[in-house]
Amino acid sequence: MFVINEPQNLQILYESLEKSIPESYKVYGALFHIKNKNPFNLEVLVDAWPDYQIVITRPKKEEMKDDLDHYTNTYHIFTKTFDNLEEVLASPQVINWEQAFQIQGCQENLGEAIRKVSASKSVQMDYTKTNLFTFDISEKFKTSSDGNVNLMELTKMLNMDEASKPTEQQPLQPLPVWPYLTPQALQPAGPTLPHSLDPWTLQPAGPALPRSLGPAAAAASPALPPSPTLEAVVAAADQALPQRRREEAPATRPHAAWATSPCQDKVPAKMFQLQGPQLLQMLEKSLRKFLPESLKEMTDDFDHYTNTYQIYSKDPKNCQEFLGTSDVINWKQHLQIQSSQSSLDEKIHNLAAIKQVKVKQSQCILYMMPKTARRLLPSLPEANNLTLKTGKPKFINEELFKLSSLDVTHATLVDKFWHFGGNERSQRFIKRCIQTFPSFCLLGPEGTPVCWNLMDQTGEIRMGATLPEYRGQGLISHMLFATTQALDKLGFPVYNHTDKANNIIQKASHNLHHVRLPCDWNQWQCVPL
Repeated sequence: MFVINEPQNLQILYESLEKSIPESYKVYGALFHIKNKNPFNLEVLVDAWPDYQIVITRPKKEEMKDDLDHYTNTYHIFTKTFDNLEEVLASPQVINWEQAFQIQGCQENLGEAIRKVSASKSVQMDYTKTNLFTFDISEKFKTSSDGNVNLMELTKMLNMDEASKPTEQQPLQPLPVWPYLTPQALQPAGPTLPHSLDPWTLQPAGPALPRSLGPAAAAASPALPPSPTLEAVVAAADQALPQRRREEAPATRPHAAWATSPCQDKVPAKMFQLQGPQLLQMLEKSLRKFLPESLKEMTDDFDHYTNTYQIYSKDPKNCQEFLGTSDVINWKQHLQIQSSQSSLDEKIHNLAAIKQVKVKQSQCILYMMPKTARRLLPSLPEANNLTLKTGKPKFINEELFKLSSLDVTHATLVDKFWHFGGNERSQRFIKRCIQTFPSFCLLGPEGTPVCWNLMDQTGEIRMGATLPEYRGQGLISHMLFATTQALDKLGFPVYNHTDKANNIIQKASHNLHHVRLPCDWNQWQCVPL
């Protein structure tokens, strides 16, 4: 086997593999990205050229540095013949059998050769078989008359970063869209291919790898520069969002519909994972019809704070069965459930008793900001009765207090004053929020934050506080006003909650014309006994 990397040869191979779809889908899809800037730094191996029989794509050697990272150490295989496949797979120059790795392909017959080689190498193998689908691409996403794809439309569809867009000299070729679903999952519109997506996860003999390694820690990104004006903070936040997303470790980012993991957790037929910009947009429009109770319908996972489930149900009285399913909620973990539907409380407590879980409920007042309320809740009387002008905060000395943004080094300070914080996990969660989402603070005379708030993964303004020595000066009211104005301009649905005993925030919210919603903010913290 040898590497081919000349653009002309890659194009010839790409067109040749197209004739062998669907068996060649995994290699064909990987080759598409290799030809277009190669973002995962992959390489292509063939047994002969141009009359090849076997094609393998894999990461370059410098990418496979972690012997336990079977997500990175992934090989995609297509073969026209199985005669000498075992010999090729057994070669250490082709596959590093000393690592944990995956092999993916759409040819079920690959399994026999892989099993034989893994047995000879004393390697444990875990086989996963799933259904393979292809989608009909709408006309506006198909190639133009000159053979190139509509770049603007495809870029929007794939949500590509600006830095990864192709140049005129490197036009994108049309990408086949092919997700995979477990056999029990709801089938999408589109023809089912008579082939399966077959990932094999392999590791050297020894302790088993965890089914999920969890998200990698996000790399710290530079703090936004301090700015004395609201406009500058808005502009900085707007520019920082995509930049911060690019700087995140790959494992923290959501995958597109065709990016698959053989160790992905399976869900029962009644619940399935929804991915892809168009489907998520459709869900967002549907959830708007059920505001305000659907505000928290944004899921997340892992660890005590980010292992959080946001739930919205059209039928809260009959949701106990699926909430009790271990494939929906892992009741063996420390977790949180958040919802704007208090009627879920009975079901959650019932399940906690069944699962032998200790549960603690927190119930707070839920507010929506004026412009968001007018846009999303036009039928709500409180929204219609609002004046067109937003309430103004108390005057502060803007020479003394400068508007800025938080840095990850401020996470300890934020955690110290957060009612739900005070531990290592909460600090890690706060750091991730600061790295990922807009944050705001007022810098005091010493150039350090004296008042702040930030955003969590559900788009809510949270964790606001003022240092005790600076309270009573209207700083938190000014912060709420500045935050609301900035996030309105960025298009966020702005909302927050406050404790029922926090009269100061309730008064500030009233003065700023925040709309108190007819439902509550609820959180159930669950700990296995």
